[in-house]
Amino acid sequence: MLKVLLASGALIGASFAAAAPPDEPKTDPEEVICKTTTVVDSKIPQRVCLTRFEWEDRRRAQMEAKRSSKNRNSVCGGSRC
Repeated sequence: MLKVLLASGALIGASFAAAAPPDEPKTDPEEVICKTTTVVDSKIPQRVCLTRFEWEDRRRAQMEAKRSSKNRNSVCGGSRC
């Protein structure tokens, strides 16, 4: 009977370990990432190198600008109301 309990405990522990999420790759915020972008009114692409943190900061700023421009356009103003 003791062997059955040990075996079942080992199975429970094994299934719990298998259910745990795998370790996600750690991302370094100071890692430099280079991207090629196009500049408005230019045919020459430009290479921009920023840290992962700076790219994420740019992305957040663009989303905030987009959100605020939507809010600004939805305000009733002038003779349109």
